[in-house]
Amino acid sequence: MRWPGLVRVFLDANVLFTAAHNPNGKAAFLISLGSSGLLQLATSAYAQEESKRNLERKYPDRIDAFGLPPVWWTGRQEKRHDHQTVD
Repeated sequence: MRWPGLVRVFLDANVLFTAAHNPNGKAAFLISLGSSGLLQLATSAYAQEESKRNLERKYPDRIDAFGLPPVWWTGRQEKRHDHQTVD
């Protein structure tokens, strides 16, 4: 079954971390697709914070590449079925 409209992709901390530390990799490519409007990207505040912490510890020179908030971030929150919010 195809969903109408854009495909929504949730980016967890691992994807955010990998995209920031390897800007030529597949994770960064996903973000570029979202930035160009071909995908709808979503993440959580927790995933952003976790990836930022890991970048600060392992690749502090890549923090600027991470960007807070990311350029594609809308900041919209949605209720999930388990009653947690996704930022």
